[in-house]
Amino acid sequence: MNCFSRWILSSLAGIFTLAGALTPALANVTTAALAATKPSYSGSCPVTMAFSGTITGSPGTTFQYSFNRFINGVQQVQSAPGSFTLPASGTLAVSDSFAISSTSAAVNFDQIWVHNITGGQGDVYSLRSPFSVTCGATPTPAPSGGAAVTRFPHGASAYGHATQLVYGVPPPYNLANTTDPHVCKQHGGFAGVFCIQAVPDKYLILIWDWDPNDRWPAIDGYHVYDVTGGGKTRVQDQTNPQATIEFFKPGSFTGKCYAVSAYKGANESPTSASFCVAGAQVGLKSITDSSPAAGSRHEQYTYGMGDMPNNDCDNPCIGFYYAKTMSLGMVQTHWNLIQRGYMSFYPRGVTLRGLNVAKATLTVSLDTSMHRPDPKGDSFACLGAVGAAKTNWIASKAFADGDFGYDVPMTLNGNSASFDVTRIVRDWANGTIADYGFVFKGKSEELGSDANDFCQLYLTPNGTLTIDYYP
Repeated sequence: MNCFSRWILSSLAGIFTLAGALTPALANVTTAALAATKPSYSGSCPVTMAFSGTITGSPGTTFQYSFNRFINGVQQVQSAPGSFTLPASGTLAVSDSFAISSTSAAVNFDQIWVHNITGGQGDVYSLRSPFSVTCGATPTPAPSGGAAVTRFPHGASAYGHATQLVYGVPPPYNLANTTDPHVCKQHGGFAGVFCIQAVPDKYLILIWDWDPNDRWPAIDGYHVYDVTGGGKTRVQDQTNPQATIEFFKPGSFTGKCYAVSAYKGANESPTSASFCVAGAQVGLKSITDSSPAAGSRHEQYTYGMGDMPNNDCDNPCIGFYYAKTMSLGMVQTHWNLIQRGYMSFYPRGVTLRGLNVAKATLTVSLDTSMHRPDPKGDSFACLGAVGAAKTNWIASKAFADGDFGYDVPMTLNGNSASFDVTRIVRDWANGTIADYGFVFKGKSEELGSDANDFCQLYLTPNGTLTIDYYP
């Protein structure tokens, strides 16, 4: 029991007894449980995510229930119509489902919320049932009568480094402060009763989220660290893994910054991103790498006579080249080519694995000697997206797939552009994905295009990756 737990039990002695705090007087609904039929999905979209669960308690208890959905970080509460009564078995089976049409990369979970329970019992929540959706593109078929798509590697450097995906304890995320007793109770479980007094007494209430993975389905608890000014001192422990919450007395947290890790035995996750009380700062450190491996890959389709013009490039080039020739109203020659550029960094002076990343910025510059300007004058108009390479393009020397669901923000400055790649680098550091570097794709990737058009962007090979991190 932490220091806050001891204090609150003492200060609420006139209001609660320990037994009363742990067992409501009218505990007619005892538990709610919910699980995803398939917690992780990757494939074509839209897809229906399904959940099944139970609400358990005293037979004859009436209540209402809702599903508290978070889809890509956005809350959607769906209420079941009418009131329900627990049958003689004391268990009511419930289910929920909804369609997902695009990759959901932010916070995703479903949860049962039981409310309006007979006798005035407090609301009951199930644990959050997390899920993930990665939508894959459907390949464009070759035009009718055409040859099969061929892949031609080129422009690869001999430079490379091996990266293994390490499955450590997943770190907590969404660390924040709340002053809402309802939110406090969602994270507190049985400790949620303390929120009644903690909020008006102006305690600092830290809340966070944690999701299991296949290797780590359960943990022992959480460590809370004071990371003010670049230090890292363990100050409190939360030994209930279902309680994603910690309390700090008024006056104890002024000017402080905190971070949280999850642990199972001697295995500990990286710490979460930090939360700072107003006016406090975490001492950041920075590392910059300007020596990436860089190159390009292309994929093409050729129909008719003749060969496609040579569009190989050693440095990153991005875009498309569509061309056709006509004779007597018929297509005589049909060329389609798409290009992707790649950069892979190996940060020096710090181990990326386990790094507590605050911000990561990728900066690239145009190769103006090669650039074919867009007719509208937008230097980067040919660029469709920046993502995380999903395969080792250096080793395979083949057209490589990428995860473009990160929706990386871009800032233009003349002939250079910077990208906020924080989420990608955090996933590398956390071991969520393997570090195969960045991939750039063009705004169009149609191997079956019937157009005469091109849009190509050439980058210099010396991009820069800057990582700000908490020591």
